[in-house]
Amino acid sequence: SQEDPAQRRPVLKGLKQSRSAGGVWYAHSMGARANTPAAVIAGDAWKLRSSRSLCSRAGSRFGEQQSPVAAGRDEAVSSPSLSFPSLTATARMRREQKGSPGCCDNLPSVDLFDSRPGSRSDSRPASTWMGSRAASRAGTASLANTAPGPLSLDGFKDWGFADSPKTQAAKPGLLSHGHGGLASSMPNLPSMVSPKKPRPSKKGTAQVHEKLKVIVPHSDGVGGHSVKLANAPTHRYLRACDSKYILPSLMPFVTGHSQRLQASGQGMGDEDLLMVSEMFRTLKVVQEVDLDCNTMLTERSLVPLLQNLQKPCADRHLRVLSLKRCLKKEPPDGVANVVGCVVQLISSKVQGLVSLDLSGVPMGPTSHLNLCQAIREHPRLKSVNLADVKMGFDSPKVKECIDLLLRAGTLESLDLGWNPFDEEIFERLGEGLCNMETLKSLGVSHCACKTKSGISSAERFLELLANDKSLTNLDLSMNRFDFRGALVLEAALEHNARVSFLNLSGNPLSVLGFRSILRLLAIDTSGLQYFDAVDCALGNSQHGALEENGMVFSEVNPGGRYELNLCKPYHRALLRKLYGCCERFGMQVHEAFLDLWSSQGFSHPGKAANGAYAVPTEGELKFNFTVEAAMEKKMKSIKTNGGFASVLEAHFELTRVKPSLRKQVPVLAQWKQSEGKTLEQMTILEALSKDFMFTLPQFISMCRSKSMINELAWRLLPNLKGGKPFRFLALLKMPTLGEYLRFMKRSEKLLMFNVENPTGHYKLDLSNCCDFSVAEQLMLLDRWECQLAERSKLENASQNGIRSCARNEFYGGRKLEVRTIAEFMLPETGDLEFDYVSFKKPPSSAKALDKVAFDQILLTLQQAQCSPQESVRSVKNISHHWYLSAVQLRALTGIFKDAEIRGDIFVDMALRVIDQHNEKVYRARFADQEEFRRLLHRLGHAAFFPFMQPEETHFVFDFSVYDQRLACNVLLQLAQAENIRRNLRDAVFTKPDGTVVDMIAGIPMTWQRLEHMEKSGTFEVYYTCSADDRNYRVRKTFMEQYTGATVPPENEIKYWSSISSCHEDVVEFVEFLNSRFKDVSKSFTIIDGPDGNGLINLGEFTEGLLQTLKFKKFAGEDEDARIRNVFRFLDPGGEGTVSKSEWQVLDQLFCEIHLCVKEFVQFCVRTFGPDLDDAWQALDASGDGEIDEMEWLQACETLGFFGPARPIFSYLDKDDEGSVSRNEFEVLKEYMD
Repeated sequence: SQEDPAQRRPVLKGLKQSRSAGGVWYAHSMGARANTPAAVIAGDAWKLRSSRSLCSRAGSRFGEQQSPVAAGRDEAVSSPSLSFPSLTATARMRREQKGSPGCCDNLPSVDLFDSRPGSRSDSRPASTWMGSRAASRAGTASLANTAPGPLSLDGFKDWGFADSPKTQAAKPGLLSHGHGGLASSMPNLPSMVSPKKPRPSKKGTAQVHEKLKVIVPHSDGVGGHSVKLANAPTHRYLRACDSKYILPSLMPFVTGHSQRLQASGQGMGDEDLLMVSEMFRTLKVVQEVDLDCNTMLTERSLVPLLQNLQKPCADRHLRVLSLKRCLKKEPPDGVANVVGCVVQLISSKVQGLVSLDLSGVPMGPTSHLNLCQAIREHPRLKSVNLADVKMGFDSPKVKECIDLLLRAGTLESLDLGWNPFDEEIFERLGEGLCNMETLKSLGVSHCACKTKSGISSAERFLELLANDKSLTNLDLSMNRFDFRGALVLEAALEHNARVSFLNLSGNPLSVLGFRSILRLLAIDTSGLQYFDAVDCALGNSQHGALEENGMVFSEVNPGGRYELNLCKPYHRALLRKLYGCCERFGMQVHEAFLDLWSSQGFSHPGKAANGAYAVPTEGELKFNFTVEAAMEKKMKSIKTNGGFASVLEAHFELTRVKPSLRKQVPVLAQWKQSEGKTLEQMTILEALSKDFMFTLPQFISMCRSKSMINELAWRLLPNLKGGKPFRFLALLKMPTLGEYLRFMKRSEKLLMFNVENPTGHYKLDLSNCCDFSVAEQLMLLDRWECQLAERSKLENASQNGIRSCARNEFYGGRKLEVRTIAEFMLPETGDLEFDYVSFKKPPSSAKALDKVAFDQILLTLQQAQCSPQESVRSVKNISHHWYLSAVQLRALTGIFKDAEIRGDIFVDMALRVIDQHNEKVYRARFADQEEFRRLLHRLGHAAFFPFMQPEETHFVFDFSVYDQRLACNVLLQLAQAENIRRNLRDAVFTKPDGTVVDMIAGIPMTWQRLEHMEKSGTFEVYYTCSADDRNYRVRKTFMEQYTGATVPPENEIKYWSSISSCHEDVVEFVEFLNSRFKDVSKSFTIIDGPDGNGLINLGEFTEGLLQTLKFKKFAGEDEDARIRNVFRFLDPGGEGTVSKSEWQVLDQLFCEIHLCVKEFVQFCVRTFGPDLDDAWQALDASGDGEIDEMEWLQACETLGFFGPARPIFSYLDKDDEGSVSRNEFEVLKEYMD
C-alpha cells in the first residue's frame, strides 16, 4: 500500500481479468499470534478453469533476491507489520476433495518462503508446511518473476486487526514481516492496520476491543471486556485456512462486517466451506446462509455446516437458508443426508427461519415427505422454494407432500416449478389452494405436460384458481397451455380481485390467448395489474380453433352453435363465459340458450360465492347461443326502420371491452412494456382489435410508439369510439403521406363499407383486421335483421330455410358447413366469401332521385377516369343517401359494358328501388336470361321472385336449395290461382342422375305443398298468363308476405314486356306497328272493324294484317307460319281469339322500345350536349350519311352506350332498308325533354 498506486494498477487489473476468466483463486494464510510473527503461506494459489494456458501466462522464474526498493521499505518500517512470504502461486488445477491430480498437477512447485530471520522458512522445511503434494514439487518453476516486496499495514484496516503504535511497539513480533510478490497484486486483500481511530459500531458487528485497541469481528459487546484474539471467529477462520493452505475469502461475513453469509455464485468448494464452518463455533449471531449456485459443494461440507447451524448462533437469529443448486453431482445417499440435516435443523433448532430455498437439489421421495412435514410444522416459515427437486408425478408421495405444504399455516410464498405434474397432481394442488389463506405467491413454472388429449395438464389447475382466496402473484410460465388454457384462466380469475401479477412467459398463447388475458387485465372485477408474456406470441391458434370446431369465444359476437364436451376444462370455461354474457347483458338463460340438448339431465347452474358458475364436469351439451333478446332491450330506443349504424354502435357499446379509469393505466402500461418487441406488439394489437373499444385520447397515447402508428391505425381504427369524425382525427397521426396511402390500401374494404346499404358481395381476408371488422358487423346485422323479420312476421325466404341475410357462404374456397352464418364463429385467418341481402326496404315516404341529379351521376360515371370497379364501389359508398326508380336502375346498369360489373351495380342498388313491383322494367334490360339467373342466385330466388309480373319468363329451379323450392312453390300456387293448365308450359324435371322426366300428364299436385316437393333435381317451366287470367290480389298477397314491400293499386303498376323474351316475328310486328301508330289500341280497332265484337280470331288477324294494314315484312313461303307465331303470342291462353286486353301486351312492347330509344337520347345529350347533330357525327364514322346495323352497334359500344341498341336501330329504320339515314335519325328529337 506504500507503493505508488499507478504501479500496482496494472497488476491488479491483470489479476481481476484472470479471475473473471474462470479461475478460482486459492491461497493459504495464517493469522497473527502473540509474540510470534505471522506468515501467510501460499499453497494452491490458483484454481483455473482455463487450465495450463493461464498458468503459463504468469509462469517465469522466481528471483529469490528482493528488489532494492522492497529491501529499503523493510528497513524503513519501524512498527511491526504483517509479513507475507515471497508468494508466487503454484500454477495447477487441483481436485478439491479427493486429491486426484488436476490439469496442472505435474507443474513443479516453488519454495515461496521468505528467508528473512524469524520467518517460518528459517525453522521448518517446505515439506512440513506445504503438505505431501506440495513437498513433492520442490524446486519447480515460479509463476511470477517480480521480486518480493514488503506490504504495509495501511491497506488492511478492514480486517480489524489494527494495533495502535503503542501496542505495536510493545509487541514487535505481532503482525509483522514482509511479503512475497503475489501479495502485492491481491486486489481484494485489505490492510490490517488502520491509521485512524476506528469508529464505534453497533452490537453484533465489528467492535473496538478496549484492552488491545483492535477491531474485533463478530464481537457481541461494546468495549469493557477482554477477548482472546485467538478465539475470534475471523481468527479461527484464518487459522483454518492456514492449516489447509487456502487463501482467505474477503466476504463481509468472514471479515466480521456482516451477519449474513452471502456466498451466492462464489464457486466455493468443500474446503472453502469447511473453513467458514469453523467460524460458527464462536459466532454469536447468524442471520442468513446463502450458498446459491455453489455447485461443487457436497455432503462433506454441507453436513458440518448444517450441524454447526444447530448451535445457539442460528437459533432465533437465522432467517434465510439457501442451498439452491448445490449437490448437483452428489449421489442420492449424500443428498438424503444433507436434506435430513435440513429437516432436523428446521424441525427443532431454527425457529426463526422465514425463507428456505432448496431448489435444484435432487431429492428422493422420502426426503420430500420428511421435508414437507417439517415445513408444515415450522411456526414462522414464510417462503419455500422447492423448484426442480424431482417432486413430480414419478414420485409416489408427491400428493402427500402437496397436502402437507398447503397445510402450512404461515407460508406466503411457494415455488414448485420445474417438477413434472400430471392432471391429478395439479388438481390436488388446486383443491389445496382453496383452504390456504396466507399464501400470496405461487410458482409452478414448467410443471405441466401434454395429456393424451393434447392439452396441458395444468388446465384443471387453472380452472380451480376460481376458488383461491389469497394469491396475489402467480407464475405459470412454460406450462404448454395455449388459448384454451388462457380462456380457462380468464374464466377463473375474472372475479378475483387479489391476483395482481401473472407470469405467462413461454406459453404459446397466440392472438386468441392474448385476447383472453387482455380482457382479464381490462375488466374491473379482476385485480390483475400486469402480466409477463415473453415468447407467448408464438403458437398456431388457427390449428387449435379447428380442433375445437371453431368454438372460440368472442366478446363482441358470442352467438353461435356450441357443441360442448363438459369433461374438457376449455368447454366448461366457454360455458361459464356464456353465462357471464347473460349476466352482463341482463338476459334470462332461457332467452340465450336455444335448442338445448344434453346427454344427461342438465339444468342451468347458479352462481357460486366466488363469482364462478358451478357447471357440470361430465356429459355433452349442444345449443344455439344468441344475444338478440339483450339487443332488443338495448334497441328499444331505435325504431324498426332506424339506421344500421346506430344498431352497431349500440351493440359495440354494450359488448366491447372498455377499460375503466382504474384499468386504463395497466392496459396502456402493458402496451408500453412491449415496445421494441415487434412480434409481441403485433400480437397485442391483433388481440385488442377484436374485443376492445378505445377513445381517441387512448389511441393517441398508444401512438407514442412511433414505429407502430401505421399498425395501430390499421388494427384499432375499427374499434375507435365516435365513428367517422374520430377516425379522421386519428388518421392525422400518420407521420408521412406514404404511411397514409399504405393504410388506405389495407383498410379499403372497411372505409368503403356502407353499413346503411350492406347488400352486396363480400370477399374478406379475416387475417386483415379491417376485413374482419366488416365480417363481424355483417354477422351482427344479419342477426338484428332476422330478429326484426321475426317480429314483423315476414315469411322466411332465406337460401337454406333458416332465416338469414347471408347467402352462398364459402370459407377457404369451400362451402361453409353450417346451416346459417349465424352459427359460424369467425376464425382469425382465412378467406370468407358470401352475398348479403338485407331485409330492409325503402320506407313508404321515400322518393326517387330527381332527373337532374341522376343525370349528373350518370354523366360522372361515364366520364370517370377510374376503373369501372372503383366507380361501382364509389356509388355503393354513397348509395344510402338516395333512392332509385326501376327505370333509373335500368339506366344505371346500361352504362357498364362488363356483365360482372353490371351485376355488381345491380345487386348493390336493387334494394334502393322504391317501386319494386315494377321490377320487370329493369329485368327486361337483361337480354341474357342466364345472366339474370346468376343475379337471382346472389339476391335470392324467393326474395326477388317476380310476384307482380311473372309472365313470359322461363324459370329454372334447383330443388336442392330451399329458396328455389320455395320460389317454385309460389309459382305453382300462383298458377293454380290463375290458370294452371294454360299458364305453365314446357315443364321438364331432371333427376340428380340426369334422367329427364317430361311432365306430359302435368305437374304433380303434391308440389302445391312445400314439404312434399322433391329435395333434389332441376325443374324448368315457362310461365305465361293472359291479362284476362291475371289475379292481382294473389300476386299482391305473395309479394307483401315474402318481401314486406307495400304494393300499390293495380293501375299504378307498369305491366311490361321484354323484347328479348319475345319471338323475333313478334318484335318485327311490333316495330311495324310502332312506326305507324302512336296508340297500339288503334291497330286492334282497325283489324276488328268498326262493328267488331271485341275479339279477333286467326282469320281476322291474317286478313287485317295483310289487306288492311298492308303488312309485308313476313312476305315469303313461311308467311302464314310467322303470322301464326304472332297470333299465338297474343293468345297465351290458347282460346283461339285475342281480346283487347290481350292485345295490350303489344303496348308493353311499345313501352319497352320507346324506353330504349329514350335512354339512348338521354345518353347522347349527356355525352354530346343538346344538339343531336354532334351525336350523329360521332355515330357516322364513315361520313357517308347512312349507318347500317353493324356500324350502328359498333358505334354505340365505342361511345359507351351498352343498352339494347338493336331495337333502337329497328325503330329508326322506318323504310326497312337496313340502314338509318340522317332524316330518320332526326326522329330522336321527339324524345328530348
